[in-house]
Amino acid sequence: MKSLIIPFLFLLLLPEVTVAQYNPLTEENPSISQIPTPPSEDVIYFKPKSEKTAKMLTVAVPSAAILIGSVFRKSDFGFTMIATGVVFGPSAGNVYAENFESVVKGISLRAGGVGLMAVGVYVGLFEFMFAAHFKDGERSMGFWPKALIFGGAGAILYSWVFDYFKSAENVREYNGEYEKPFLTLSPTYFPKEKAPGISVSLSF
Repeated sequence: MKSLIIPFLFLLLLPEVTVAQYNPLTEENPSISQIPTPPSEDVIYFKPKSEKTAKMLTVAVPSAAILIGSVFRKSDFGFTMIATGVVFGPSAGNVYAENFESVVKGISLRAGGVGLMAVGVYVGLFEFMFAAHFKDGERSMGFWPKALIFGGAGAILYSWVFDYFKSAENVREYNGEYEKPFLTLSPTYFPKEKAPGISVSLSF
C-alpha cells in the first residue's frame, strides 16, 4: 500500500506542475496584441521649421498677390488680389509658424488700416464735392482726410514689418516646444527576454 502512495501523489501533482511551467508571457511567438504598435514617424522624428522661410513667406506672398493684382487692376480679380495681398498676405509667415493668434491680430490691424484709408477717401471726396478748400485757385484735400489715409497706410506698413519679425519669433517658439526635455513611458516587448515591459525614453 505504501508503495502506491508515491506514484499516486506523482499522478495527482503532474497537472499542477505542467500548468505551472506554462507562462503565456514567455511564448516563443508572441501574438500581435502583445507587441505594441511602434509610434508613427511624425512622433519619432521632428523637423524644425526655418525662420528664413517664415520671413520669406511674409514678404513673398503679399508681394506676389499685389503684383498679380496690379496686372489685372482694371478687373474685379485684380482688386481682389491686391486687397488679399495687403490684408492677408503678410500673415503667411505666422501661418507657417502655426501661431494663429498672431495671424488674427495681424489681419485685424491691417483690415482696420484699410478701413481708415477708405474713410479718409470718402471724407476727402465729400469735402471735394461739397466743402472744397481752395489754395492758389486749386482744390486741395483737408487735414482729416489726409490724416485718415496716412494713418491707415501707416498701420498696414507697421503690421507688415511687425509680422516679418514676429513670424521668426513664432518659429523659435514652435521649435522650442518640441526641443524641451520630456520623459516618455510606453509598453513594449523585449524579444531577447521573451517578455513584455516598459520602455523609458528621455528626450532633450
